[in-house]
Amino acid sequence: MQATTFIAFLVAFVFLCPSDAALVSTIDSTVPANGDQNPYGVAIALQNFSDVLQDGDVLVSNFNNAANQQGTGTTIMRFPRGAAPATLWAHINASQVQCTGGIGLTTALVILKTGFVIVGSLPTLNGTFQTARSGCLILLNSRGTVVSTFEDGINGPWDATLGPHPTDRNKELLFVTNILNGNVTADGPHPVNLGTVVRFEVDEDPEGKQPPRIHSGTIIGTGFGQMGDPVDLLFGPTGMGLDGETLFVVDRLYNRIAAIPDARQRSITAYAGEDVTANRLINKPLGLFFDESRGTIFSANAGDSYIVETAVDGRQLNTFNTTVGADGLFGIALAQDGSIFFVDNNTNTLKRLILL
Repeated sequence: MQATTFIAFLVAFVFLCPSDAALVSTIDSTVPANGDQNPYGVAIALQNFSDVLQDGDVLVSNFNNAANQQGTGTTIMRFPRGAAPATLWAHINASQVQCTGGIGLTTALVILKTGFVIVGSLPTLNGTFQTARSGCLILLNSRGTVVSTFEDGINGPWDATLGPHPTDRNKELLFVTNILNGNVTADGPHPVNLGTVVRFEVDEDPEGKQPPRIHSGTIIGTGFGQMGDPVDLLFGPTGMGLDGETLFVVDRLYNRIAAIPDARQRSITAYAGEDVTANRLINKPLGLFFDESRGTIFSANAGDSYIVETAVDGRQLNTFNTTVGADGLFGIALAQDGSIFFVDNNTNTLKRLILL
């Protein structure tokens, strides 16, 4: 092959072979028998806890009811080992819990190391942001039965993540974003920089026999943008991921990813955190996790359905097309085999992305 021909071939190869190659597959519908829609949270079990929550199982929370009213979903679906068929894992009745405003299950969905599950509730009366209420955290056992609720320091729990306690093996740290502080539910969109990140300690029974206890929290982040919206209901700080002592947080309203240093032990706010990256490939970010094996941040764009990989120094490295369409992405989670599970709000399905 002549040199000029080879160079032309090489240039064509580079431009025709994308760096964001990934395989996307649909697992199953997230809609249970009661018709709940709009899947939000995704959490993956890392070991066997019961016959209905085992290693590799994927849980998905629903935010809307059958009438598609936001902030009224009451169900969590289970995908056994990340596969079909999906089954109903929990159906939470408002009469079962003490939760200001009722039930509307958010992206705040985590599985503790003892098998108990925490899910956030940000309920509305009729699916409009003007009727949104502060909600609560709901604690369920590994069989999907509600065991307690927690409201102290909770005001619109939008997302959550876990981290190890710095000194006590019998505790975990729970980070929660609150997005209902200030004048968020007034008529018309009113951006306010009052969104918070709160760190709670969760005290657990090593044998998993007694329900965990959530202790009063410490506000470690303040000043994140939040806003009510007639279409999207609410904007605010969403996905989080912990890298050692640094907590990465999606600042949805300002299209950026922020970092809160010393997140596991700090006693005062880091305000809206340090800028990590913003704009360019970041497009209405919502879900986020930190991949320890790659040492990078993955965030989900609601704006264009891409998952973006970002270095901790802010370099935007790769994009991966989930093909779900605009406003379809929300919660994402990393499986032990390196694949990414994510929800498609447009089709009410759970999907899986494998990096090639």
